[in-house]
Amino acid sequence: MPTYYGFVRATNYGLDYDSLIWAYDFNDGCLGWESGEIFVMNTLLGRIYYSNDTLRTKYLVHDFGYNCPEIARGSEPGELYVYDDDSIFYSADYGTNFVVTNNSFHPPSPSFPSFITGGNDPGYLYA
Repeated sequence: MPTYYGFVRATNYGLDYDSLIWAYDFNDGCLGWESGEIFVMNTLLGRIYYSNDTLRTKYLVHDFGYNCPEIARGSEPGELYVYDDDSIFYSADYGTNFVVTNNSFHPPSPSFPSFITGGNDPGYLYA
């Protein structure tokens, strides 16, 4: 039985939630910059999909072809970060093209979950 992942949304400060998507092949994601923009990723295959209508439709924007644990957005529209086993990749064009920014990133300990998140200012990244 596959493991299912999903996006849920609350419009009343977390009192109630509704489901946007439930699928076993989209197991990481982040919000975009405009209303309705969402990126989802199959972390096992490293495929990133984009939607501008709150996941009613989505299309493939990048395929790393291998495991990528996490995707996060930056502070400016189009900025995305993807973390693989030891590198952090950056895109300035909504995930169409990526460049490696740090090819020796190691989380503090394998026993702790690693994560990346964009800051509030251009170029800020926390890992």
